Order: sequence, then structure tokens, then C-alpha cells
Amino acid sequence: MKKLIGLTGQSGAGKGEVAKVFEKSNAFVIDCDKVAREQSNNKALLEKLCSAFSDNILNADNSLNRKALAKIAFCEKEKTEKLNSIMLPHLKQVILDIADSCNNQFVVLDAPTLIESGLNKECCINICVLADKQTRLERIMKRDNLSLDEATLRINAQHSDKYYIENCNYALYNNDSLQNLIDKTEQLINKIGIM
Repeated sequence: MKKLIGLTGQSGAGKGEVAKVFEKSNAFVIDCDKVAREQSNNKALLEKLCSAFSDNILNADNSLNRKALAKIAFCEKEKTEKLNSIMLPHLKQVILDIADSCNNQFVVLDAPTLIESGLNKECCINICVLADKQTRLERIMKRDNLSLDEATLRINAQHSDKYYIENCNYALYNNDSLQNLIDKTEQLINKIGIM
């Protein structure tokens, strides 16, 4: 019986590092952000996005300009919700199809919008990774080469710790060293019985 494990959290909290530890433990990890990037030039999806956010979100070659979309979609809560209402139902189905087609017993859905998409309801366990705001700001500025304003916009568009804690079975805090996060993740993996 295949078991789906949901992994979510705020941008810059360290979710990707936790996913790597699960991968080393023989879980199959689906990077839902990567799936979203691959699907973002799906013709039908692109038409819906342009209809909602204008053609200003396109590059010269008519492919999606993710930075332009983020600038528009993350400036107001209503616009973020609009983006999610277009992207998430489509992505949910694609992700579940990928999970169904893999051979591993444990499949981890590394998904920033796990809860919003309803994918959390498909999982037997949901885990969130959290870190304080300043730490996350510094991490995403460095990782994504963003200005302070761009990073702040992205951080402010995200849910609070409380939202994740209320919707997940486990919370991993990542305000310390990477090794500390790896140790905590390995302990959790042992607890839930993957290793």
C-alpha cells in the first residue's frame, strides 16, 4: 500500500532540505514546485493565467515570466487566491498521477501549497517546516536573488505558523544549523516508520 506524506511550509524555511533527507531514506519525493514550473507553459493553463493577470506575465516568446506573475499575484491576497484557484486543481491531478505511477511505498509531496490545493487530504501524514521571518527573508533573498522588497512581498503573501501547525501532524523548526534540521528529520522518519 502506497503512503503519501505531505511536506509543506513557508518559503525559506528549509523544506527542500527536509525533502533530501526523505529521499535518502528511500522515499520518492515529488517536487511540486518543479511540476508547477513544467506545467506553467501548458497552453490551456497559460490562457487562463493571461485571462486573469494580463499578457504582461509573458516573455517575448509567449512563455510564462514567473517573476512578472509573482510580482502581480503576490501583491494582494485576492490575487494570490486567484492564482491558486487556477493553478492548484490542475497541479493536484498531475501530482497524484505521478505519485500513482511510481514504485516506491512512501511518496513525499514537497508542496508549498499542499493545504491550499487539498493535497494534504490525500496524505496519511502532513509535515510542515517553519522558521522565523528574518531567517526566511535572508534565505530567499540569497537563494532566489531577490531584493528585500521582492522577498518581503513573497513572505507577506504566506500563511502564519499557526495555519501550518493547525493543518499538519508534525512541525519541524529550522532556525538553527542545517545539521540540526537533518537530525530532527531523521528522528521523525524513524518515528513514522520509513527507515
